[in-house]
Amino acid sequence: MTTNQTTTDIFRKYYADLCRYVQHRFSGAGEADDIVQDAFHNILKINSMGAIENPKAYLYRAARNIALNRIRQKDRQPATFVDLDENEVLTIPMDRQLIAQNDMIRVKRALQKLSEKDRTTFLLNRIEGKSYKEISQALGITVSSVEKRMMKVLAIIRKSLDER
Repeated sequence: MTTNQTTTDIFRKYYADLCRYVQHRFSGAGEADDIVQDAFHNILKINSMGAIENPKAYLYRAARNIALNRIRQKDRQPATFVDLDENEVLTIPMDRQLIAQNDMIRVKRALQKLSEKDRTTFLLNRIEGKSYKEISQALGITVSSVEKRMMKVLAIIRKSLDER
């Protein structure tokens, strides 16, 4: 690197191209900005900037390595759940099991006390996974009405869970 090239100059010169490279090479990685900034951060940690002969090559290699490391980390994370044997039982402390059971009973009771329209709205959203817009179309009501019903139901459920 020449003495005239500062880190700021290098940043301005290569940042946009490096972001595009990361996005393209690693299938539109939404983290491209973070990856590129980490690569530039690596340059800042180097004591002697003159030691880098080709800053562009250094940055591209650093960005590539960072992106690959993140992909590897993501690939490893689900493995902790997949490695469980189907017959293996997770041990949950008894007190937590009882609390969860009691919470479920409270929620079921709260849902039983709701009007049919409120219960239907809630179940369509939380059980069937329908959006507010889909619910509004299915029930022939406005999205605002769906929002109000959901706020009302969630408040009732929250209140029932707080009554321990």
